[in-house]
Amino acid sequence: MGRPNRIATQLVFTAPLADVVKRAGTAVSTTGSLVPIRDLVELAARADHSLVVFQNHTSEILYHGRSKRSATFAQRLAIFARDRGSSAPDDDTPFIFTQAHHLPDWAKGGHTDIDKLTAASGRHNRAVGDLPGQWETTYRRTGRYAGRVQWRLRCRDGTLGRPRINHSHHPEDLAHQSIRRLRARFTSGDPDPPTPDAHDFSGVEARLCTRLGYASL
Repeated sequence: MGRPNRIATQLVFTAPLADVVKRAGTAVSTTGSLVPIRDLVELAARADHSLVVFQNHTSEILYHGRSKRSATFAQRLAIFARDRGSSAPDDDTPFIFTQAHHLPDWAKGGHTDIDKLTAASGRHNRAVGDLPGQWETTYRRTGRYAGRVQWRLRCRDGTLGRPRINHSHHPEDLAHQSIRRLRARFTSGDPDPPTPDAHDFSGVEARLCTRLGYASL
């Protein structure tokens, strides 16, 4: 529990609404722990709880522009509900150890608005910039992963690499990718066929797939 002059410890989880209704699947905590939905529902029934539902907002102000640099508690909850952990590629840092990163950076006029913030580890938060070897961060506006943050690495010639989205904290995305790979393998006969998302499937995500039971045998 927190000290008397601090906010007490809180349990925060995120899970798809469809899984909550069916009481199936797993929820993710701010420390990266996986909890069965059935256990989460039973826990929520015995505790005071809040609910964040996309795409609408609560009455709490989540847009502060340039008037406030640090993300508020309400904004951090909303960021966790979307990102679940660091959004940087190949980064499995749990949300509780992340920082609120501005898109664009605060020093370049970034705003502390909920649609201009993302979770990033301290290392990646400091690695965003205009120099070769640094990252550019933007929101994906269309497609399956609309609303998620994509990272692009700056090359030595000044060009930007391909956009990458971190799926390490989204078990359902990893499951869909594994299923597509298995289907492609069986239909093509190729033991390792190329797929649209193959380049996004990092070593970190592969290890998490094994942890979740989404291993390709």
